[in-house]
Amino acid sequence: MDREVGPDPFAGLKEGLEEYSVYDAHYERIGRVDDVFLDERDAVSYIGVKMGLFGTNSTLVPVELVRVN
Repeated sequence: MDREVGPDPFAGLKEGLEEYSVYDAHYERIGRVDDVFLDERDAVSYIGVKMGLFGTNSTLVPVELVRVN
């Protein structure tokens, strides 16, 4: 049986009430969270990130690579 321990670190992303910035491993801003993709258990599986000068590019980031601060 899968159980989550502690609060959901992605709860704020799921609500979509705030805008979240995305940073790379060198703490440089690369974009903003545009969308959140949930699996059948309502757990976040991918995060859509708008990137580029005018936010014209979008990419999916697997949740395994994401750390929420």
